[in-house]
Amino acid sequence: MLKMLATADVHVGMKFGSYGAAGATLAEARFAVLETIVGHANERSCDVLVCAGDVFESVRVARRDVKRVAAILSGFDGRVVAVLPGNHDFHNPELESLWQVFRENAGDRVIVLDTPEPYDLDRFDCDAVILPAPCTSKHSSTPATEWISTYERTDERPVIGVAHGSIDGLTPDTDGRYFPMQRENLLDLPVDIWIIGHTHAPYPTVPEGRLYVPGTPEPDGFDCNHSGSAVEFALDGRTIENSTLLPTGRYRFVRRSIRIDRTTDAERVRAAILADQTHQPSRTDHEAGRLPPVEDDRLYRLELSGTAPRSVHDQIISELRELESSALYAQVKTESLKVDVDPRELDSELPTGSFANTVVAELLAEERLDAANLAFEIARKVRS
Repeated sequence: MLKMLATADVHVGMKFGSYGAAGATLAEARFAVLETIVGHANERSCDVLVCAGDVFESVRVARRDVKRVAAILSGFDGRVVAVLPGNHDFHNPELESLWQVFRENAGDRVIVLDTPEPYDLDRFDCDAVILPAPCTSKHSSTPATEWISTYERTDERPVIGVAHGSIDGLTPDTDGRYFPMQRENLLDLPVDIWIIGHTHAPYPTVPEGRLYVPGTPEPDGFDCNHSGSAVEFALDGRTIENSTLLPTGRYRFVRRSIRIDRTTDAERVRAAILADQTHQPSRTDHEAGRLPPVEDDRLYRLELSGTAPRSVHDQIISELRELESSALYAQVKTESLKVDVDPRELDSELPTGSFANTVVAELLAEERLDAANLAFEIARKVRS
């Protein structure tokens, strides 16, 4: 039985400049999740650890970061770590400093799959062959897997395909610029199991079949709505056994569009924002109106719209300000959140006894709130 763990798209060296003070935390998380992955692989006594491309964000990552990654992967206790160059950290002999530095610091049990040829793992006491499809540039309209069609199996050892690029139906790639692959073609090749990087969401979410996308192990943006993952396999000869999707990430990017109406209160808004937190309120907390504090591993992008009474509006804004101060990162848009006219403020905004004041007051008395709000806004604009 050959036990494997697969990851991809760690993107060490990624810059998170648009996230303010949280940027340094997110950059450091790339190293931390690699340590988590190696820890998972060691705990499970895996024989092979595969990185299916884009361990690094670019071919010009700082040398200290390359050395640090090499040291982390060298902490794997199994037989071999196999690292494929992806389209961000592609293999190019003219820009070879990245992989040269990596090799010099990674040790003998870490190999770089930078050549489109069979890698026999027999020298690592592993009864398997890897057929890699390394990227040689940032973009390509041709899949790097084409050479594998010429491979001829000579025995019954498992053959593991490792590639990086878009997959039809899974990855947005309308222009076909990211080494595009067709699932049907991949499954026709002489490969027992495929491990493919580039797509940041895992596939399938319930592991089965012969084609696996580990997904990024640590979410890196608001378009990444999962918790980060890696895939564990066991191969019994050429048969896949016990494939499992492992959660690996710490940080979550939470995007919410919340529509407010006049029945919404501040607690319901907070509950909607924090709905996916690990620590949820107990029944006693609910009865007492208590909600959990904001967890420090969440990043929020929120957009609120609708209309609320002044008192509720102010409570909601207060909750959002608390969120902004306690979350790792929060971007809140409230431009579309309107407030009902408050009768107590009417005379201070529109002269008492004026036509506009009278019209708005009558509409409020009739509880025609939307009409009152519209009339109030028009009157204010005319006065200004």
